[in-house]
Amino acid sequence: MKNLVDVLTELRDLKIDIFAQQQGIDTGTQMGAMMFSFISIFSEFETNLRRERQMLGIQKARAAGKTWGGRQRTSEEKVEKIRTMKSKGFTVRDICKKLQVSPNTIYAAIG
Repeated sequence: MKNLVDVLTELRDLKIDIFAQQQGIDTGTQMGAMMFSFISIFSEFETNLRRERQMLGIQKARAAGKTWGGRQRTSEEKVEKIRTMKSKGFTVRDICKKLQVSPNTIYAAIG
């Protein structure tokens, strides 16, 4: 809808009128100009509603403890536990189960 409004605005600035026979819209008449204005108003209204719903969704997600973006890095405390367990002879599988990390995390921690 926003693209339509942009195109219609550009055409209006160039003094070009649009006539849509099936829809009964002629931007060269007062009624057509009013329809154009309504289209612009509804487009802005729809954009604002979408933004409002998005912000509500983000607030709900934050309240529920959801995060987004890059993955969380392994804490230094957990890295130390991995290194300690590995030096004590624990297998990678055992460390995975105990600390609930992936094997890749373990290999990255032990270098």
